Amino acid sequence: ALNKEIGDIADAQTKDLSRMYYVPSRYKGAYNFIFTHDGSIMDPNQLMEKHRYVVSNESFFDKLPESIKAGLIEHRKGQLNNTSFSWTGYQDCPFVNKKQVEDYKKITGSGWYLQMYKIMVSTASNAMQRGYPISAREVAWVCSDLDNDTGGWYGKRDMVKEAERAIDFVFRNNI
Repeated sequence: ALNKEIGDIADAQTKDLSRMYYVPSRYKGAYNFIFTHDGSIMDPNQLMEKHRYVVSNESFFDKLPESIKAGLIEHRKGQLNNTSFSWTGYQDCPFVNKKQVEDYKKITGSGWYLQMYKIMVSTASNAMQRGYPISAREVAWVCSDLDNDTGGWYGKRDMVKEAERAIDFVFRNNI
């Protein structure tokens, strides 16, 4: 905000935060020019209100009001109408990324939950790209099938809730 107020004369790309701030002190024998000024003291709250921080990596979608985002997501969901797919489990599901399944099966330490969530996101994304209106229950069922084959790590975890989050992530990041 201060840089904007003074005309962008500081390097906006400075990543080292120690270069962005000055800790006031009076140094003996130094020209303490920073403590002398003409004019009024700046109110940091007013500066921040006047020059709001803008997240540069926000997409157009991110900047929309929540009601419009929800409407766009519902519209996109309504366009998914290709129901010509069928499967009996994760092995023959046309939306499951087989490489991710193999990676999941190789996990020996931590990382089970993260990889399963990646499989959920990938499955939902692949279904969306092919026009199939996959439900959270279907994603959860496919992932539960995989979990049953690999040790049942998710026995008490709410897979449907996780799948809902994965589907929401896909829609929010692919509009």
